[in-house]
Amino acid sequence: MKKIFVQNDLIDVVTEILESLKNQFTLKEEKLELNGILTSKPEELDECFLYIGRLEEKYLEKLKGKEIIIVFEKQFEAELFEHFLELEIIGVFRKERLKVEFEEKGNFEKLLKEVLRRQNYNVKFVDGSYYQEVPFKNIKNWKFSVKMNDPKQLYEKIKFVSIFLDPTMRSFSRALRKIIQDFRRVYETYFPMYARTEAGNVSKTECKKNEILSKKIHENLQKQMENCRKELLEKHKIFSLPSLLIEGETGTGKSLIAEIIARSAMNDEAFQTRFKRISLANIGKELVDGALFGSVKGAYTGAEEDKLGIILENVFGILFIDEIAEVPPDVQAKLLIYMDDYMVRPLGFDKGGIFAPVVIIAATNRDLKREIALRKFRSDLYHRFKHKLYIPPLRERREDIRFLINFVLLNPTINPIDENGNYAVDKISLEAISVLENYDYPGNFRELEEILKSAVSSALAEGLSIILPRHLKLPRQPRI
Repeated sequence: MKKIFVQNDLIDVVTEILESLKNQFTLKEEKLELNGILTSKPEELDECFLYIGRLEEKYLEKLKGKEIIIVFEKQFEAELFEHFLELEIIGVFRKERLKVEFEEKGNFEKLLKEVLRRQNYNVKFVDGSYYQEVPFKNIKNWKFSVKMNDPKQLYEKIKFVSIFLDPTMRSFSRALRKIIQDFRRVYETYFPMYARTEAGNVSKTECKKNEILSKKIHENLQKQMENCRKELLEKHKIFSLPSLLIEGETGTGKSLIAEIIARSAMNDEAFQTRFKRISLANIGKELVDGALFGSVKGAYTGAEEDKLGIILENVFGILFIDEIAEVPPDVQAKLLIYMDDYMVRPLGFDKGGIFAPVVIIAATNRDLKREIALRKFRSDLYHRFKHKLYIPPLRERREDIRFLINFVLLNPTINPIDENGNYAVDKISLEAISVLENYDYPGNFRELEEILKSAVSSALAEGLSIILPRHLKLPRQPRI
């Protein structure tokens, strides 16, 4: 068995760290043989794969080809730097800090863990055949584990959990919670019949009776909604709705965030009927005005009937406007005015505005500050949004990408599960994890899901229950 050479004065601290790693490997069901792996005998140095200690002239020749973790006393000798080009030095630590600082000890432990796992690719001979034992993670006992009776139903409800449990997203999740509180307050105050509260499920108001049932735009509709506006102002004196702008690259989960907020603010029935999404990327720029604000018959060539527009259709609801950067400048101005007075002005309707309050969540994958500088997006509209959220891309969330991998592989729509709760693929090799950790994910979380779904299919096609590097279909990335 290959060993780790540790200088005598470091044996106690390294033994302590190794015992911690043994417990971790046992807990995670990783079969690493670590008993008797440490030695301080110079005569056994040739049989060692790792050297831990000071660089000494007498050992330099024997250290070539081995991995080295340097642990020095108070000062590192300058002349030793010349050996960095000829020796495989993978870490440098200061002895006194290694013994007393938890962070330094944690960094050492992490590095040692990586080396031990790498060395665990052992070729064994069993029943007349050679095979390679691949270090792996069991997906049900790794970063994320949850007791579930119906995994499919559970994952539909908790698909947002990666946002809240991923350490790199903690500041984001704090901001999101504040926004959710604001949206809930608005629904409990102004639209309690739709709020996600016990009282909200039974409350009625005059505005409830004034829901828009007609598909015609006329003065009666205008009067109907004006009565609603007066009622709200008489009761609350001030009427103001929050708004949110979500910025982030494609695939980061902007629509998921909008859905989380809507589900948190409205009761289930209201969410199903009054949370609407419109993607402006799929609508011609000349049609955006009518799609948002409606139009009357004859307003333009081909307008053969009245169209309410998605705002009037969704009064008292939450409207998610995806790709808001696609809104033409003239409609941007109209949207800005609407967000001030909540009055819809349909194309061709010359009787003034129609009160139609909705809570607006907008999203874009563009850099809006750059768009503003290019005069493609209005600065005043950008600043009109009460709340702003930026969703970082996956490449900026590397601190715990293993958690995200584990979370995705426990999703039964990605990885099939049988009636006994057993996953079709229940393991992923450490080498495959390393490949995933070093990929940039231009398509972000959505791309990670697609990669792992494809990997599961490839593994199953080979009759395997483990994901190996060859199962990961990643496009080549340019390296600078």
